[in-house]
Amino acid sequence: MTEDDPGGEDIDEIDTHQPDPALVQSLPITSGLWGAPTPVFVPSKSSPLEEDTEGEIPPAALWAMKYRRHFHFGSRRDTVFRAALGDDSDPVYVLDDGATHHMVGRPVGVDQEGLTYFLIGRITVGVYEHFADDGVDIAGIFAEASDLCLCSVYEATEGPSNVLLVESYRGIDQVPGDYLPSNPLIQFADDVPGEE
Repeated sequence: MTEDDPGGEDIDEIDTHQPDPALVQSLPITSGLWGAPTPVFVPSKSSPLEEDTEGEIPPAALWAMKYRRHFHFGSRRDTVFRAALGDDSDPVYVLDDGATHHMVGRPVGVDQEGLTYFLIGRITVGVYEHFADDGVDIAGIFAEASDLCLCSVYEATEGPSNVLLVESYRGIDQVPGDYLPSNPLIQFADDVPGEE
């Protein structure tokens, strides 16, 4: 206890805790990017996107849809909805987004750096129910979606994974046709989306 600090704590003490050097060296972090300092904290695992990865939706697709949904982590409903439409060779995944909406996503392609790209959109529950009927072709589901975008997902084996928004689209007419259902996966090379 001091005269300046009657509670006995040194209020001017600086926390000198540093992250594990082995972890910092294993991550591709650059210092001085656009004048930014080197990060003082590097997470050892992913955000809450990595939770609840069991079910019909693969982790990367689940993370991309969770990243874009409006109904966020802290206010989850009691019921969790997940589904896969279409066949295994051309799936469209569906995730709850509040009481009246769902997020939809489909794999678009991969690049040479190991990123997986997903077309993501938001639909109403009624639109999902229409396309969930076995007799309906799922190819048009994204034409009914809003908030369309392309996300890339990096799945790390050690350290944090990451989701990035690559491109946003005002409507289905802006989405490249190759990104829509019924098209094969794209192997992106030099022309990675968003870098034109």
